[in-house]
Amino acid sequence: MLRTVQVEVRFKVKGDGRVRGGVASAGDPADDGEVWAVLIGELAARASVSTATVRFYERSGVLSPPPRSAGGYRDYPESAVADLGFVRAGQAIGLTLSELAEILAFRAGDLAPCDELINLMDRRLTEVESRLDQLGQVRAELSRLVALARRAELDDCAPATLYAMVTGDLS
Repeated sequence: MLRTVQVEVRFKVKGDGRVRGGVASAGDPADDGEVWAVLIGELAARASVSTATVRFYERSGVLSPPPRSAGGYRDYPESAVADLGFVRAGQAIGLTLSELAEILAFRAGDLAPCDELINLMDRRLTEVESRLDQLGQVRAELSRLVALARRAELDDCAPATLYAMVTGDLS
């Protein structure tokens, strides 16, 4: 049985006169399935990163390599803008590029990586709390050493005096 499906094709004309195309696929009328190709410069600008950063993420496997146009241009899908935003936000909370690439790979494979992301964030939170404890100890020791150094009568600033200041061995 043959079915007729009407597909609308739309084009965007860039400021430089090049025509960029996208195809709206048939399906749910509420979601027309528009897929627009985004050039690397536009992608970088919209994600507030440099084109070098986009290429780096691509080389390191964080972003999937996009198809190339007939002219050799990278044609990133619109979803790459959101992916870059996700990577930048993930890096801001201390997730590594390899961890973020893993989450994006899960999603690209139509898997729901929410539990994995929660586990990664939970591990990162534990690391941050541990580091804060260590920094609290360093702060207390620095406060003690500064107070000792200020009370000491330092006539010179010889190497031995400097050593004594950081070890707390001021007499």
